[in-house]
Amino acid sequence: MSVVGKSKEYDSEIVASFMSDLFQEHKKYQNRMLQLECEFERYETNDTHRGKAAEASKAYIREGEKRFQYEILDANSMLLHLYDHMHDMFSSKVDSHPRAKIKTNVLLEIERHYKNYYHDVKESGDDIETRARAIESKFGKYGKVTIPDFEPSKMAYKKFCGGDSENSGYLYECIDKFVRFDRNECEYAESMQLPEKIDELDTRLTVSSNALSMMHAVFFGMKHYNIKLASASVGTPKYWYEKDGFTQNGAWEKNFIFDHSPSITMIPAIVWDFRYGKDGNYHVDTHDNLTFGTCWQQFMGYMELYDVVFDIGTNMQSRQMTFYYGGQEYTIWYWKGDYLNLGAGGECGIYRGSEYVKECATNMNLHMTIQVDYADGTKSEMWEDDTWWITDFNPKQMWYSEADLDATSITYTIDMSFLDDAEWNDFISANQRDFDLKILDGKIIEFSL
Repeated sequence: MSVVGKSKEYDSEIVASFMSDLFQEHKKYQNRMLQLECEFERYETNDTHRGKAAEASKAYIREGEKRFQYEILDANSMLLHLYDHMHDMFSSKVDSHPRAKIKTNVLLEIERHYKNYYHDVKESGDDIETRARAIESKFGKYGKVTIPDFEPSKMAYKKFCGGDSENSGYLYECIDKFVRFDRNECEYAESMQLPEKIDELDTRLTVSSNALSMMHAVFFGMKHYNIKLASASVGTPKYWYEKDGFTQNGAWEKNFIFDHSPSITMIPAIVWDFRYGKDGNYHVDTHDNLTFGTCWQQFMGYMELYDVVFDIGTNMQSRQMTFYYGGQEYTIWYWKGDYLNLGAGGECGIYRGSEYVKECATNMNLHMTIQVDYADGTKSEMWEDDTWWITDFNPKQMWYSEADLDATSITYTIDMSFLDDAEWNDFISANQRDFDLKILDGKIIEFSL
């Protein structure tokens, strides 16, 4: 027989080990989702922020994000079930041994060799039997002449490799059982429509991304490897409103350049308010945009929930340090990581308040700088702005591992000269040792992550 296409193979030990790892990842995802759900509950029941925007964001968490998380978990469960079904069917239909291994190209090669052996035995045996009969006919009168019988050997070869037949024998049955198993499992997998469900879920999550969640579904390697769990991660729209002319002082010209035709997919792109820098990196624009006249993210604040969600789906690190100004608590919150659609980089924001949900400190127009040293040894230009939130993301640096993230360093500076001497001394005393602050000219601080 022949197997059309590439060789098919199966290793029960490898599959069993992979399924064990897959199950553990599934349990980890369940546990993380429970943690995330607790954060959702805390956000929903928080009454610090009120009004239409706050109620809308809570409704989104309640009616949208929770449901999406369970749908992602269902997709993970379907993937786990698919492999479990495959493993059971192989055991029952092909080979139940826990260390069973099969490769169709190896079996076909063995079949080819044994068919050659069969033909050699058949031809040689027939010749020897014919010669023996001739000798027995001529000299049998002088004594007994034994006629060799090669039929048992030929029958053994026929049972093993099929002999002259193309569709019989033990090897054929092994290959045929495995090919039928493979075909049936492919049909079963197609009937589950898992890729379609993942694509549909990914689209819905992307389209429904809004100012509160900034989330979309990422299914790493699902189409290419079929082994990775789906994961939720903080992200950004897949379509970006791209603008040049954004200068180092934060201003940008009014000539808008659209790389895509206007459509519903452009809506989140337009309102995300990121612009290109001179080095091609993305930087947030807190000064002017197309939506509210100032950066719309100022209305959403920040909370630990965002870091929890971010950490579920991708590689990131974040730190916080606090200071007091005019009797009010403020937080310097800074990050580095692989921001998926944006690429690797970092950001630093100033937030106000001691509550769980902190307000964006838009009253802070601080001179800030950011510069990224990437894992490959390259460095971004130093970006500076007078703002409460500064960012630097490189779209050419993506899919960072933990090692890549550790090898990436981001340096920030902030001019803290608005603090009086007592506030400044309290800030330095509380943070310098833990955050390795460097003091530059006056009250300018430098710190890294």
